Amino acid sequence: AEEKKKMSDWVIENGGDLKALREEVERLGELLLKIAYPMLVSVTCGSESEAQDIARTCVEKRLAACVNIVPVRSIYSWHGDIEDEGEWKAELKTLRCKLYQLKKEILSRHSYDTPVILAHSLTWVNPKALLWLREVLDI
Repeated sequence: AEEKKKMSDWVIENGGDLKALREEVERLGELLLKIAYPMLVSVTCGSESEAQDIARTCVEKRLAACVNIVPVRSIYSWHGDIEDEGEWKAELKTLRCKLYQLKKEILSRHSYDTPVILAHSLTWVNPKALLWLREVLDI
């Protein structure tokens, strides 16, 4: 049993009465509901400094736990023309409960008239990373 505990992400102790077991299950259920919706939010920016500003602010405000910034090449249609430009993509790791505030923060700091903010629901994340997201985002 001790070996299984070491390999488990969550353990429910069943050493008490039925009421205590229900409380443990409810506690774990509440935790899972709060962390079960990890999100990856992506947005492209016109400059590295703009992406860094959005990233730093969102992490400082606990709206994102981590942001990866990478250079990208974007080919897109804008006002009838095909554009081909270098941009900076920020990928923000967050939880669904932070999404509304995160979107507002990105929009308030973004220079584009129409920034494309994409929110990706994730179907699986390392359970220990979910606990880390919860801790960092103060959930």
